[in-house]
Amino acid sequence: MRSSSLIVGLSAGAVGLALTLSSTAVAAPYTLWQHPYADGDSNVMVLMHMNETSGTTAANTGDKVTWGTSDGTYSAAATGNVASGAGSPGGDFGNAFSTQGGTAWIDVPDAASMDGAFGDGRVIEMWFKANSTGDSVFASQYTGTLGGPPSGRHWIFEIYQDKLYFGSFRSDGVSMAMTGTTAINAGQWYHVAAQYNTNSAINGGSNRWELYLNGTMEASASYGSWGYANDSVPIVIGAYNDHTSNFDGYIDDFRISSGQYEFAVPEPASLSLLALGGLTMLRRRK
Repeated sequence: MRSSSLIVGLSAGAVGLALTLSSTAVAAPYTLWQHPYADGDSNVMVLMHMNETSGTTAANTGDKVTWGTSDGTYSAAATGNVASGAGSPGGDFGNAFSTQGGTAWIDVPDAASMDGAFGDGRVIEMWFKANSTGDSVFASQYTGTLGGPPSGRHWIFEIYQDKLYFGSFRSDGVSMAMTGTTAINAGQWYHVAAQYNTNSAINGGSNRWELYLNGTMEASASYGSWGYANDSVPIVIGAYNDHTSNFDGYIDDFRISSGQYEFAVPEPASLSLLALGGLTMLRRRK
């Protein structure tokens, strides 16, 4: 089973550019990864920094009032989370959630807003670093037998045969799946995103899912309108929904947003710095 704002994300190096939208981009160096939306932004359903070092609450700093979403719960005490400065590239995210060798996960209660028709698009994203690249699930909202139709309409994000895999499935048998092209290396941080795109002006397509690794689209799949039912299925970070197929590694800044991104190549003034791992993403507000 498998107005707009401009931001810049990084791969393993913590160096990049802040770009303007003009035809003659003005570059300014920075050291922190720029988030498209900050804590409490009205477009963010779930945002978990996973900075906790004690207790079992994984704080959701998205707009819980607008979307009706909740905090998550660590299955094991958050003392296993890595120390400050050891998180995603550059340490700028603070702590990172450790699955403690594949024995811990985070349960996030479902909210009706996360099961909607995706009319404004949807982005599911996070940073992760795997200790091993064996088949494993690092986020899911799914019921049913792994590999078979769900009881509702759900999604799953995993490493499968050392590549990224994202699938979205419906109980009526309609499904779509995307597999990445880049081999995932153990011990390396990656930014991953699965996007449901409803705007044909963004990335050249509409009503399709898109799979991104470090800002580069690795796969897309069009299946027309993708309505979801309110199935009340929790999200699990670090495992499949029955807490099997566990991921061994670290996860940071898990986020679900309403809308969609436009992943773009830096302006010509900045192309010489592509080797430093910079990438850009345009966020279109609804």
